Amino acid sequence: MKNGKIENVASWSNFLFDYETEIVTFEERIGRISKNQFVEVFKQLILVNASELGDIKYEILPAAENLKTELRKFKHIYYAKFELIPANWDDDEEFDELDKELKNLGVNEATHEYKAMNQGMNPDSKLFSKPVNMTLAGYGHFDIRGLDQDGESKQLISKQELLYESIQSGDDIIEDYSRNYFVFVKRAIQQHLGASKND
Repeated sequence: MKNGKIENVASWSNFLFDYETEIVTFEERIGRISKNQFVEVFKQLILVNASELGDIKYEILPAAENLKTELRKFKHIYYAKFELIPANWDDDEEFDELDKELKNLGVNEATHEYKAMNQGMNPDSKLFSKPVNMTLAGYGHFDIRGLDQDGESKQLISKQELLYESIQSGDDIIEDYSRNYFVFVKRAIQQHLGASKND
C-alpha cells in the first residue's frame, strides 16, 4: 500500500478464490511475489472490498493423504498439540460439534495440548480425531509425537506436509497452465470437503 492506495499487482500472481469454501489458490513466483507477500496483498484486497469480514486468519492447506499415511504409522501417541482456527464455513459434521463449541466459547484461535498416560492416546477419541480433521480441512495445524511400529520415536508436524504443486507458467502455454491450475483447485476443494473421511 502506497500513499493510502493499493498498488496494482494483478500481473504478479494468478489466483482463484472459492467463496463458498474460503479456499484461495495462488501462484508464488520467484522474483515477483512470495507466499507471504501474496497473503498481505490478499488481506488488503478483502479489507477494501469486503471489510465486514474483519481480520483474516489463514492456514496453508496440508497434504491430507500424506498426513493420513503418516498417522497410520504411529503405534503409540504420547503427545499431541493442536492449534485451531474456528471455521467461518463448513459442512463437515465430523468436526462441526467442536467448531461450534469453539465459536460458542468466543475465541479466534484455540490451542489443545494432550500428554498421554501409560499406553498412549486413543486416536479414535473425539478430542483427537476432530482436531485432526479440522487440520486436514485447513483450520489449523498439529504436532503429534510418539512411537512408530518399530518402537522408534516419531514426530509428525502438519505444517511440513503442505498441499502445493509446481506448475510451469508462461505466456505461450497459458491454456495448459490454466487447465493444470483448475485441476489443482478442484483437488484442494475436494480435500477440504472430504476432510472428515479420516480412514
